[in-house]
Amino acid sequence: MFNVAHLFSPAGNVYKQDKLHITPYERACWDIQPGESIKIFETPLAGIAGNFPKTPSYLLNYSQSAILTPSDFAFSMEATAALADPNSETAVIADMDLNALAHQREFGSVRLFRDHRPDLYELRSKMPIKIVMVE
Repeated sequence: MFNVAHLFSPAGNVYKQDKLHITPYERACWDIQPGESIKIFETPLAGIAGNFPKTPSYLLNYSQSAILTPSDFAFSMEATAALADPNSETAVIADMDLNALAHQREFGSVRLFRDHRPDLYELRSKMPIKIVMVE
């Protein structure tokens, strides 16, 4: 069994990315297996916000910026430290409790540093990254 993210394009196409970093809970309770490929989805639907007057094709862009936290008990239920107003040019600032983050990394139910996949990548990918053109 895999945990899979789906991307649905305006043209009706469906693209998939298997989750690579399986949590201890997913592994123990559901026997979820990690995916084996990394994909980058090239899409004309860019996630940037604001005005780029020197780039005509990107004159106005709509998005929402956020500072995300681990989705675990030491942090907010929404896993969000700060959220910008939608479609606004702004900086997002938040105070982070570094002790809570250190505790999360050691004892949390999702431990990204312990459960990461060094067999797939270090600072750069150890395997080819598939670039998927979204239509």
